[in-house]
Amino acid sequence: MTDDNKQPEPVDVHVGMAIRRRRRSIGMSQDALAEEMGVTPQQVQKYETAGSRISASRLFRAAQALKAPVSYFFAEIDAHEFEVFSLEIEANVSAFLKSSDGQELAIIFPQIEDTSVRKQFLGLARAMANASQAGKLAES
Repeated sequence: MTDDNKQPEPVDVHVGMAIRRRRRSIGMSQDALAEEMGVTPQQVQKYETAGSRISASRLFRAAQALKAPVSYFFAEIDAHEFEVFSLEIEANVSAFLKSSDGQELAIIFPQIEDTSVRKQFLGLARAMANASQAGKLAES
């Protein structure tokens, strides 16, 4: 996951679950894994929940600490699952760009030169989408 409010990529979720599964299977605490990896226990928790993406070097350290090959964390990945996810994104983008609001936003957004303003804009959009989703859940 590249941003705190963005949905994690399926592969990041899979790797995080594999880290947790392996850690628990050998009876290691998050604190012990964090110490071995040189990160905080909170960071290990973020890796396990895909709240943060784990870099290749950190994944290598995790594999060493958990006494597992790096390939362990990618075992049983369903390529079809990721293909479906990509097609859903493509369909959403296509529908968005067909709308007049989507077309206008696609023209205006790149004109925002200040990256911090762009990030604030995206944060606002995410917050509004999350509030909208929460409202729909509360109604049902």
